[in-house]
Amino acid sequence: MVAIDKLEERGAPVIAPGVILIRNDAHLPERLIDGMSPFCLHWSFLTDGSDLQILETRLAVLGWTSSCIAGAIRRASTGVDKPKMIETALERVLAAASLEGCNCLEIGEIKMHSFLTIRYASVSGHARQLQAGNFSVISQ
Repeated sequence: MVAIDKLEERGAPVIAPGVILIRNDAHLPERLIDGMSPFCLHWSFLTDGSDLQILETRLAVLGWTSSCIAGAIRRASTGVDKPKMIETALERVLAAASLEGCNCLEIGEIKMHSFLTIRYASVSGHARQLQAGNFSVISQ
């Protein structure tokens, strides 16, 4: 994954709650793909700053749907460098979303913590599946 400060230099969004990331290998309508830019190796972000409600409206117009997977994915990372801790925790959340077979992730929460002087970052996200049609089926 690219370091967070390098992402900001390239115009990627600041990693914050509400940012939507979509897997590059997701089969999506061309009109949706045109509004995406690379974020890291396997994920892209929506360049127009769309939130989830706007994304779902755009998908509905195109005959697509967004299914939310129950429960948030939470991962943590320890260290001394705050951006690197957040980046590592985010990598873990993205990997977990991929393992669940999801092609979209909405960042839910990013927090810094300390326990017995050990600093760590936690990142949570909501995995989603973008698919054609108005039904919700996730194959495992």
